Amino acid sequence: MKKSKIIAVIAAFLTISTLSGCIVPTVRRNKNNEQTSTTNKTLSTEESQSEPPEETKEPEQEIIAIGETIVFDEWEITVNSVEVKESIPISKYTQYTPEEGNVYIVVNTTIKNTDTNSATFLPTYSFGNDISAKLVYEEYEFSSSVLLSYSDDLHDTHLNPLSSKIGVIAFGVTKEIADPNNFNLVLFNRNESFTFSLNSENQNI
Repeated sequence: MKKSKIIAVIAAFLTISTLSGCIVPTVRRNKNNEQTSTTNKTLSTEESQSEPPEETKEPEQEIIAIGETIVFDEWEITVNSVEVKESIPISKYTQYTPEEGNVYIVVNTTIKNTDTNSATFLPTYSFGNDISAKLVYEEYEFSSSVLLSYSDDLHDTHLNPLSSKIGVIAFGVTKEIADPNNFNLVLFNRNESFTFSLNSENQNI
């Protein structure tokens, strides 16, 4: 009799063990009170971990060579040449000189107004989305110098439609780094920018 009880207990134990290893469907009800069946399963570690999103790289900005023309807003702009000057004469008796230990990097540039209205290039006081200029050397940025009373300075140049002008944009930099080949000219507004290489080896003339 004891032997029969032992066998019954073993059989019951085996039955429970077998059922616990089975996949048991789970019944759920949707909004319409209809039964839907899903299967419980254990996710592996690899399945439960989502792959990290791929990093999106910003496209590299095109570098524009000396002699190439771009269209930026209502302007056609071409960098013609670049030179280093100790001073910039504005009349027979007057000249602009940079701070002590500095020189000017002078970028000779042609601009043309392609808009249907008159427009101002590099306005000294900007109240909208106007173009600005800066000179970039490695991580350093240099603002342009406004040369008042100098007719060739392109700051505040007001042109009628289809009119053009050749002038300069000047930047004061220290003598120790004053090699134009190491600089880029960046023209920019709130929405976009264009980068000109001032390296003479990249001329497209």
